[in-house]
Amino acid sequence: MREPDSLPTDPDDWPHDPATLFGIEPRAEEATIRRAYLKLVRRFKPDTHPQQFQLIRQAYETLLARAASV
Repeated sequence: MREPDSLPTDPDDWPHDPATLFGIEPRAEEATIRRAYLKLVRRFKPDTHPQQFQLIRQAYETLLARAASV
């Protein structure tokens, strides 16, 4: 799993693939997705990094939908 500190602050430089953004396998289980999400949210809190948080949330929802469809 990717460490949140390895992501640049500028979301334009972030990977576009949700799994790559979270540093997990594309077909990861929900528990793994949630752990990766929480690590990112601890660094990019919604009140101080709203744009980054929005991208993280979208990636989270996408990964959860993928996990549910397996």
